[in-house]
Amino acid sequence: RDTSEVDPNESKHEDSYHCVSPSKRASAMLSAQLSSFVVDRFELVQQVWNKLFAGHKIGFNTAVYLSEKGTGHRNYAIGHFMMEQEPGFPWRSDLPGVMDFYFQCCSMEVTTQKLSYAAATLANGGVNPLTGEYVFDPQTVRDCLCVMFMCGMYDYSGEFAFKVGIPSKSGVSGAIMSVVPNVMGMATFSPPLDTTGNSVRGVQFLTTISNSFSFHHFDCVRSEKLDPTQSCVHYDYRNRKPCVAPSNSANMSHVASDVSSGELDKDDIITDNKSQLNTFRILSYCAAGDLAALKRVHLAGHDLQVIDYDARSPLHIAASFGHLHIVRYLHEEVLLDVDIYSLRDRWNGTPVDDAKREGHTHIVQYFKSQNVNTPK
Repeated sequence: RDTSEVDPNESKHEDSYHCVSPSKRASAMLSAQLSSFVVDRFELVQQVWNKLFAGHKIGFNTAVYLSEKGTGHRNYAIGHFMMEQEPGFPWRSDLPGVMDFYFQCCSMEVTTQKLSYAAATLANGGVNPLTGEYVFDPQTVRDCLCVMFMCGMYDYSGEFAFKVGIPSKSGVSGAIMSVVPNVMGMATFSPPLDTTGNSVRGVQFLTTISNSFSFHHFDCVRSEKLDPTQSCVHYDYRNRKPCVAPSNSANMSHVASDVSSGELDKDDIITDNKSQLNTFRILSYCAAGDLAALKRVHLAGHDLQVIDYDARSPLHIAASFGHLHIVRYLHEEVLLDVDIYSLRDRWNGTPVDDAKREGHTHIVQYFKSQNVNTPK
């Protein structure tokens, strides 16, 4: 049954209706009870958030915690009701401990930037795109996004899913976390709330971006909206110049541009049909040293001969971070016929220069063993 139109304070648990969404208060309390057997459960929750925030610490507001604990009479009432309701809390549950843990979780503080990291991790299938760390199982991510899509915006959830179509979770603080699966995560913060408890400006922003870009969950491929994932530049290493792939190109790796790299500005680069998202992923995997993920992208048919806005190639990134296994794979498996001297960024630096600058002597030694030396 749809739970989007139910009061978030609802604690009804009859046979005809079971609230299964953790975004509802009663179910959130039940979720807190399920971890009651773990002594350091709050520390574990903090550790998960820290992984989502790429190592940044999550905050805790002691004043909010003490206030909630001292004045949360409705929460206590729902908890006592669930103690005697079937289904509800299991027999002999530690209600004071459950409520204390629930109030602790409600008192954690985040910044908008950190919240966007968490959204990006969900958009990336549970892998933090900044660190490459595996945080959530894909099945968990799928279930989470389903809950966000169906009932993450309180009483406005149904209409929001129809008009905006982006899995989102709102909070009474004025924050909204939104996820476009396989594309990006977003976070907005604006305290003024509407009658349903959602940020007025946050909802307006998401509505506008959904109307402008093909981010609605049910937008078809022939939608007239803009698709920001369909734009990127390919780099022709042989001729040492960027080349813009035309639309509907079946073989982008063999398409060259008539414009030299010096004549091509940023607006010319971001056009047409190559996925900028794939470039970001490739470079991120090289930075994180994730060879398995890089191989999956390559085996899926994606060209690894890409550059970023500074003309830095995957080999530049891998050499800068000191990932020898990535450097060896790119040099020996991908860039077989490519002269390493031709891989120069906007500062005319090569991957060898990057390895020397960052002090990765093992990378420098590898290039020397392959007879690759930057000419003086």
